[in-house]
Amino acid sequence: MQSEFGEIGETINREVGAYLFERALSFSLGYGANSFGNFTVSGELYDKSMRNLLYFNNFNQDFYSKALNSFFEGSNVNSNGRYNSYILKSNDTNPVIKTLFPLK
Repeated sequence: MQSEFGEIGETINREVGAYLFERALSFSLGYGANSFGNFTVSGELYDKSMRNLLYFNNFNQDFYSKALNSFFEGSNVNSNGRYNSYILKSNDTNPVIKTLFPLK
């Protein structure tokens, strides 16, 4: 879906949007919640930012930026460095995930 809206390439921005969408879908199917973040300071920030994005009715740029900036060191999904070569687009104010709010 993201490529249909012009988001292309391997970016952390796309991954954050995809993980938010995946979790929203899981919730709608009745599955519980696991932590987004690992047990570090960055992990706590990532988890809090992602949960705030997931539960708020409106897209919040500050939470999105914090999720992006803490992804590399704080996300569970990058614990093995899988996404270390991905690009972080720092001035991303209009991601595709924004058009899907509210997510829950």
